[in-house]
Amino acid sequence: MLVSEYLSAKKERPTFHLRKRIEWETHIEELAVEGPDAFQKMYRMEYITFMKLCDSIRPKIMVSDEMARVLVRKLYQLRLCFIVC
Repeated sequence: MLVSEYLSAKKERPTFHLRKRIEWETHIEELAVEGPDAFQKMYRMEYITFMKLCDSIRPKIMVSDEMARVLVRKLYQLRLCFIVC
């Protein structure tokens, strides 16, 4: 099979978007400056509804400080292993 045939038959990878983390408090402040409907337009719900949703799922998604430290330590060790290996 020729390279050109392979490349033409090969499916393209789906496009993905690399997103960077936002500082939530800063983001909310910027939306407030943009106007009262900015949050609604971006998240398709009112801010108060979003906060109620967060309150209802918070117990299920919270990570204890101890488990967070364990996870960070393991990730750091894994990172060191990749650097050394």
